[in-house]
Amino acid sequence: VGDYFFGEFVRNRIFVRDANTGAVSTFADGTAGRGVVDVDVLPDGRLLYLSLISGSITQITPVPVSGRTSAVAAGSGGTV
Repeated sequence: VGDYFFGEFVRNRIFVRDANTGAVSTFADGTAGRGVVDVDVLPDGRLLYLSLISGSITQITPVPVSGRTSAVAAGSGGTV
């Protein structure tokens, strides 16, 4: 249906798998709060992740940076 987002606990990263090409790339590196154990895309398109270490739920918001998009996480864990 669409791209697939998944977290990697040890390296504190969120990856995305492109639905069309199957390519996997890093979406968010060094996530705030550490210990990503769940990633969810809400019906309105917001991306959230759960941190096992901090016990927080954090929203990731894309922010344009010099002609490209970076992922910024805002929540009790801080900012990526």
